[in-house]
Amino acid sequence: MTTHPLRHLAVLAVVALTPLSAGAQAQNPAALLKKGNQLFSNADYQAAFDVFADGYKQKKDAAFLRSMVFCQLKLYQHLKARELLQEYVRSFPRAQDIKKLKALEASLDVVIQTRIKIASNPSGAAIFIDAEVAGKVGATPTEITIEPGKHVLILKAKGYHPTTRTFDIQAKQSLTLSVPMEVPVEFGSTPEGASIHVGSASVPSLGNTPLKTGMVPGQQKVFFKLAGYRTTLVLADLRLDRPSAIQAALELGLTVGSRPVGATVELDGKVVGKTPLDLGASAGQHSVTVRYDPCKPVTRSVTVQPGAPNRVAARLSGCGMLSMRTDVQGAAVTVGGTSVGETPLTETAVVSGRQPVAVTHPDRRPWSGALDFSDTEVVDARIKLGRKAWPVWVLGGVALAGAIVGAVGTGLAAKRRSDGIITEDDKGVCHDTSLDPFDDKIPCVSAYKFHHMATAGWAVAGTAAASGLLYYLLFVRGKTEVTRTPVKDDLAAAIRPTASMTY
Repeated sequence: MTTHPLRHLAVLAVVALTPLSAGAQAQNPAALLKKGNQLFSNADYQAAFDVFADGYKQKKDAAFLRSMVFCQLKLYQHLKARELLQEYVRSFPRAQDIKKLKALEASLDVVIQTRIKIASNPSGAAIFIDAEVAGKVGATPTEITIEPGKHVLILKAKGYHPTTRTFDIQAKQSLTLSVPMEVPVEFGSTPEGASIHVGSASVPSLGNTPLKTGMVPGQQKVFFKLAGYRTTLVLADLRLDRPSAIQAALELGLTVGSRPVGATVELDGKVVGKTPLDLGASAGQHSVTVRYDPCKPVTRSVTVQPGAPNRVAARLSGCGMLSMRTDVQGAAVTVGGTSVGETPLTETAVVSGRQPVAVTHPDRRPWSGALDFSDTEVVDARIKLGRKAWPVWVLGGVALAGAIVGAVGTGLAAKRRSDGIITEDDKGVCHDTSLDPFDDKIPCVSAYKFHHMATAGWAVAGTAAASGLLYYLLFVRGKTEVTRTPVKDDLAAAIRPTASMTY
C-alpha cells in the first residue's frame, strides 16, 4: 500500500530541525534556528515560522527553508507550503531529502483544492484540528486547506467551553463551518445519576449527573430522567457573564402510557392527565385507571419506589382504532355519528363493529362510507376528498350553449341550400331567386357563413364537455385507500415521554 507523502511529515520534521554545521553555531542564524526549533516543539507553529523566516533572511540555509515548509503544513496552509517547496527544489537541488520533498510537493495538488472556512461566534477562537496536542492552526475567522476525510474541529476561547464539531470533507470540496461557542455548564441532580437531555426528553443524552460540559448560550430546555423518578424539566438561561449551574431536585414518579394514546388517567381516583403521562407520585402502592371511551377501562396497581420502572402500559380493548390522512388537513371526521376529531388522526379510539364514517371539509366534497373496526387491528384510511363540482356545471352550461349554436347553424345552412332560395355560382356570387330573377348580383347571405357558425358552436361544445369530464375525473371524484394493521403488543412507544408533555 502506498503511503501518502504527507504521512512522512513527522520524519521529515526531524530532518528539518537538524542544527546548522558547527561552524555556524556561533552565528546569529544558529540562535534563531534553535529558538524556532523550540517553538516548533511547543506546537507554536506561527511563531516558529516567523523565527525561521528571519533566520532565512540572514542566511539562505536549507534548514530554515525546510522548517518554514513544515510550519505551513502544520498551519494547514498547503498552498504556501507548496510555494516554499518549489523554492526549496530550485535553491537546493542537491539536498539529501530532495526526492522526498519533490514527492511531497506533488501530493499537495488535491489538498490545496480542498478548503474549509471556519468562523465562530464570537470570533477570535483558537483553532485545532483533530487534537489539541497537534497545535493551534490559527484563529477564527480563517480559511485553511486540509486533507480530504473526516476531521474534528476544536475551538477554544477565554470564558467559553471547548467547542467541537465533526465534519467530513471530500476531495476538492469547499466547506464553510460557522460555530457558536459554548459556555461552560455544570449539571447536577438529587439524587445523582440522572440522564440529561437538551431540547426534548426523547433526544440522546449528553451524559449523567454530575456533569461538566458546554452549551450554546440562550434559553434552553433541559430534561432530567432517572428510573423511578418523574422526568423533570428545567428552563435555563445560559449567559457568558455568569457561571451556569443547572440543578434538578427529582421527584418520585410514575409513567403511564396506553394504546390508543390520549386516554384519561386517574391516580387513586383523581384525574391527573392524558397518556402518555409522566407524573409525580409518592412512594408506596397506588391505583391507576386508564379510560378512553368507548374502550373498556383498565385498572392497575403499582408500587412506586426509587430505582424501579414505575410505569403502567395499558392496551385498551372493546374498541377499534382509526388512523386517517386526507389530502387537505383539518377535515372533520365522524364515526357512527360521533365526532372523533380532525385529520390527521392517529390511532383514535372508535366504536367497534361496522360503523358509518363521514369526512367533511368546507373546501371539498364530503366523503362517506362504512368501515369495520375491532380491538385487534388499526384501520388506516387515506382519503382524497373531491373538489367542489361547480366548475363541471359551468363547463356543462358552456357545452350546452355551444351545442345549441352549432345545431342552429347546421340547420340554417342546410335549409338555405335545400330550398333553392339562395344559390352560389362558381365565382361565389349569391343569387336570391325570390327577389328579382333579372338581377344577377343581388347581395345575399352565404350558406357558408351558417356553416362556420355551426363549426364554432360544435367546437366550443366539444372543448367544454371534454374539459368538464377531465376536471371531474381528476379533481371531483374522491379516492379511498384503506389498510389494516394488527395491534402491536409492544407498548414501549406508548409510555415513552415526548417533547410535547407538560410538566
